[in-house]
Amino acid sequence: MPPTPSTLADLIEARREELSRRFVERARRELRESRMPDPQLLDSFPALLDALVDALRNGPAPRAPAEPPRVAAVATVHGEQRAGMPVDVVQLVWEYGILGDLILELAEEQRLRPSTPDLRVLETAINAAIAEGVRRFVQAREVASRRADARLRAVADHAPAALVLRGRDGRFLFVNRFAAEVLGVPQGELLGRRFEDVLPPAVARRLTGADARAERGTTVELRETLDTPRGLRTFHTVTFALAGALAPEDPAIVSIGLDVTDAQSALERLRHADELLELGDAFLELDRAWRIVRVNRNQERLSRRSRETTLGRVLWEVWPELARPDSPYWIEYHRVMNEREPREFEAYFEPLDMWNAVAAYPVTDGGVAVFFRDATRRMRDEQRLRQARDFEQQLIGIVSHDLRNPLNAILLGTSSLLAREDLSDRNVASIARIRSAAERAARLIRDLLDLTRARLGAGIPIQPRPTQLRQVAQQVVDELEPSYPDRPISVEASGDTHGHWDPDRIAQVIGNLVTNALKYGARGTPVTVRVAAEDGEVWLSVHNLGVPIPAEIIPTLFEPGGRAAPDPTGRSVGLGLFIVDRIADAHGGRVEVRSDEEDGTTFTVRLPRRPPDGGAPA
Repeated sequence: MPPTPSTLADLIEARREELSRRFVERARRELRESRMPDPQLLDSFPALLDALVDALRNGPAPRAPAEPPRVAAVATVHGEQRAGMPVDVVQLVWEYGILGDLILELAEEQRLRPSTPDLRVLETAINAAIAEGVRRFVQAREVASRRADARLRAVADHAPAALVLRGRDGRFLFVNRFAAEVLGVPQGELLGRRFEDVLPPAVARRLTGADARAERGTTVELRETLDTPRGLRTFHTVTFALAGALAPEDPAIVSIGLDVTDAQSALERLRHADELLELGDAFLELDRAWRIVRVNRNQERLSRRSRETTLGRVLWEVWPELARPDSPYWIEYHRVMNEREPREFEAYFEPLDMWNAVAAYPVTDGGVAVFFRDATRRMRDEQRLRQARDFEQQLIGIVSHDLRNPLNAILLGTSSLLAREDLSDRNVASIARIRSAAERAARLIRDLLDLTRARLGAGIPIQPRPTQLRQVAQQVVDELEPSYPDRPISVEASGDTHGHWDPDRIAQVIGNLVTNALKYGARGTPVTVRVAAEDGEVWLSVHNLGVPIPAEIIPTLFEPGGRAAPDPTGRSVGLGLFIVDRIADAHGGRVEVRSDEEDGTTFTVRLPRRPPDGGAPA
């Protein structure tokens, strides 16, 4: 059995563990709000017991009897520890008071009668611990409070919102940096001022008008547009009362303003995009599970199904006709969904007897956006056009073979007849008229065939070979002169006029231009054909005098049926200039026209030495 303690120091030293246990039990019983674990609750308690034993055995320091150094040092640490815990100063004082009570209770249980000096030392040490612990607790709490306030202000200053704290009189108690920038006034100059001092009257009235409602517990939201240093900005403001900030009967008013300019602009752009989407092609959006999540009006119109009957449903359930594995819709939509690449296609939709032109695109959330339009009319027009082109091809065959052969027979027969010497003058004249008509019909057939080829996109065929342009021009003029005895026609040439062209087609160009000059030029005036080489190309021009071509006619002059004036002979269908232009184009050349009252009319054909697709050198 341990010996009975004879002094308080011996008692404390011998029963340290029991004192600690009783301290924890008393704290748990009397401090119900404390939720600290045992180690935190005890923290400096063992060290404090050791300090009390030291004070009781050695006595207080002679120079500072009220402040035992070791006890004060332990209390300093204890006060700082408690300042960082969810306790108040009352609990701190209570802990030291309980310590004294526990020591005396234990002494009474052990029938120990402490000496008066020990009781004085114990009282002095505990009072010193209370004083030092409370001092350090309050000091640490003040430092923490200042730091927290500084952190709070730093957070408020860096917050992306305008924060304003006002008293009941509307004066600013706190304004963060963002709010000062919005108001255009330095932070230090805003304290004590009101909204009326820094904002337009109408805006200030609306903001301060929210205060009364906020004091009744209502959160007030407003949207205001302010002229800030950054320009016009829109703010969403929230005002509410911070009850008890100054006093329960005098709540502070908090106003928070969020800059929603960019968000509002984005929302307006999105709304505008939605409006445009409603006006555009038929549209539907599918999510990754093939559910229809969005449609527009044109989709409703073309599909003949309302949004209510399609939204949220799986595409293949709404239109099971598209779910066949061989359906182009099924194939192409799955390619977009799986490969994340856009696809465009045209497909027939049997239930509505319509063709659709479809463009499908992957969207960022993994779904598919589909645009489509009714292509039925175009597809059927193209079908009719293909049929018409097929007919034109058949017509070309008929004209080329079935009409040319009889005409060639007529021309051959008339030439044979005209060679006979036993014909009367009347018979010769009749046969000559037949041959002239057959030649005109042959030229007409040739022009119509060239027109048809050009319209079908094949272009006028040419067979380039070495050609002397001056000789071709002279040959054409020699053939035309007998038919126009009253019109002088001359050929002028300069430079090297050799090239790689189709001589028959070039002769056709010269013949058409000279014939036009003779038909539309002034009676009795000359027609001049010039051929020359210049800057790596060869050009020929046909000039005549007479009434100029109207300027408004020139842009359409080379179209089928285009002409400067009615044909005085009534025998042309208006294809001559169109064919001239197409033959020049087939050779890689171009046709120009200049016409005025003073200088007359000049058609110029410029040709490269050989066509762009090659050929033998000239």
